[in-house]
Amino acid sequence: TQREQTYLLYRYGFTDGKEHPLIGTAIYFHLTKGRAQKTEEQAMDNLWLELPWWFI
Repeated sequence: TQREQTYLLYRYGFTDGKEHPLIGTAIYFHLTKGRAQKTEEQAMDNLWLELPWWFI
């Protein structure tokens, strides 16, 4: 989803060139730490599904 994409881009520094810790990302998106972890897991799972078969 768009929110997951935005989350990953921010978390891993593609928006400002600086990686952000999990808790910092949670605060930025107004999430609890647990919800931020869940969002990240779902986003990574969805990203994995988008990879071409030969990349796996």
